[in-house]
Amino acid sequence: MTVSPSSPSLETFDPRLAFPHFYNNEIITHVLGPRAIWTVSDPTSKMPIDIRHLLDGCSGCTHPGPVRGAWARDERVLITLDELTAGLPTASNCAMFVDAPSQGCVVLDIEKTCPADVRDQLLAIGALYAETSLSGKGYHLVLPLPASFNELPVAASKAVLKGPHGWWEILQANHFVTYTRNPVPTPVSTTVDQNLWEQVWRSVAEDANNAPVVTYDSIDTDKRPEHDWYEPVLRTLIARSRFFGRTLDNFEHDHSRYEWAYAQYIYNNLIQLRVSPHAISLSSGESIPMNSIIVDSEAASWLIYETLDHYLEHRAKHDETRSDMPLLLNLATRVVTTRETTE
Repeated sequence: MTVSPSSPSLETFDPRLAFPHFYNNEIITHVLGPRAIWTVSDPTSKMPIDIRHLLDGCSGCTHPGPVRGAWARDERVLITLDELTAGLPTASNCAMFVDAPSQGCVVLDIEKTCPADVRDQLLAIGALYAETSLSGKGYHLVLPLPASFNELPVAASKAVLKGPHGWWEILQANHFVTYTRNPVPTPVSTTVDQNLWEQVWRSVAEDANNAPVVTYDSIDTDKRPEHDWYEPVLRTLIARSRFFGRTLDNFEHDHSRYEWAYAQYIYNNLIQLRVSPHAISLSSGESIPMNSIIVDSEAASWLIYETLDHYLEHRAKHDETRSDMPLLLNLATRVVTTRETTE
């Protein structure tokens, strides 16, 4: 996670001088910078990491690889931008946790596949901060909350609002954005066209606000899924969820809070698997990429339930039922429902 070999000496490298466009930006430095929402993303896996753990030093840990993922979204894992700059000045990027309601802004992520005419329309909005993305062909625009943000509460509560064809998306909550700190080739206006921005946001927010909401009762959990991909996906999910990084001590020995957090961690791993090109082998001998599989709500609930059951130490309460299902399956279902409602 360092600068390239062609960069200045590591002992004298000052990211503020290397990336003035980023560090001299008002919204980045003075509004977002002082908040404990910053880390870096691993250049290989693109995974946001537990930056506090890295800077404090890894001693006696069992996590795979040199770093561990960001298991929380607060000061237990994240730090301020000044702390990040001082602690890891040669970092190849800066990753920020997005939470629109508390931060007062969102991130418009324009993909490299976005057609030029659509891209130019989006860039015409202007931005509080603009940069090129990791691909060098996409863009990140930091924008203020649209005027009607609170008028469409369901849309406003979504983690992401996706534009047509996956060409662009608006990151609003529960997401990290990895800043390259590289300015766009053609400067973007720092004056935001509020009317155009409102039109763009509402173009996706209105549909999201009126979309059917996944409810707890709509998930059928009567029997274990029988998809031919279920077993290999379960094995992969179990393997990827082996390091939660937290214990009951972190939750003052509150089992309910610990298990809820563990289920959320497994759900996050499942989301990563859903978009992964990683191939899995079916019992038929056929190999298919994970991102070709449609994991519905029922299957997601069972996958999380069985992964939880694999790792959690059994306690008597697990034998109880809630809403006519095993307690841990009920927990997994509530996690899926909550996340699918807000994301």
